[in-house]
Amino acid sequence: MLKERPDDKNTETCAANTFDQGCKYDDPWACTMSALHLALGKGVAKNRENALKALQKSCKYGPEDEACMAGNRMKEALLGELKAKTQSAVPQGSSSR
Repeated sequence: MLKERPDDKNTETCAANTFDQGCKYDDPWACTMSALHLALGKGVAKNRENALKALQKSCKYGPEDEACMAGNRMKEALLGELKAKTQSAVPQGSSSR
């Protein structure tokens, strides 16, 4: 569906809901894809924290599984974004002493 209509909002919402349901049944690839939709805000509200929660189920079959490898790359990127956001929220000139 997403390949045929990548910019269709109804398709994005349907895909996001489908991946979310699959993740609730502990399917690693569904969790990775659900996290992607959450991270990008495609078909659902953008929510990096929930994306990270979904990624906790991506490595069910071990670190060599494609879902796990993709999930770990996404997790690193999301954590980097959150860290950068946190650092930019600290007023310049302040210290943590």
